[in-house]
Amino acid sequence: EQAVEAGGHGEAKPADAKAEGGKDEKKGEGAAGGAEMVSIPPLLVNLADPHGRRYLTLALDIAVKDKKASELLNKNMAKVKDALLLLLSSKTYDDLASIESKILLKKEIVERLTLVLGEQKVLRVYITEIVIQ
Repeated sequence: EQAVEAGGHGEAKPADAKAEGGKDEKKGEGAAGGAEMVSIPPLLVNLADPHGRRYLTLALDIAVKDKKASELLNKNMAKVKDALLLLLSSKTYDDLASIESKILLKKEIVERLTLVLGEQKVLRVYITEIVIQ
């Protein structure tokens, strides 16, 4: 079994404290003018492994184009998590093992979120925590 971590800046940032009861939203960090960041707390899913023994933990920060898009994403968080869980649980360990596959996963997440939100409001996805076991 192998543990993989990426985006090592996500373990102890102040925004994680917000997940305990505050909003999951951070304003305009490191993105283009007017952009907003929305944190998705860690998701835990079983991978589509033939033996059913592998799992994935994934936390994300989503850069959206403006405050309105941030509010829309937060309002539709149940749909967002549903879309992400369905996508992630369809993956195998081999689908996620390489750096190229993680970049592809980020692109797929943007596409899924665009489907949920109805138009291109997502600018970028940042993986803040990933563990594959």
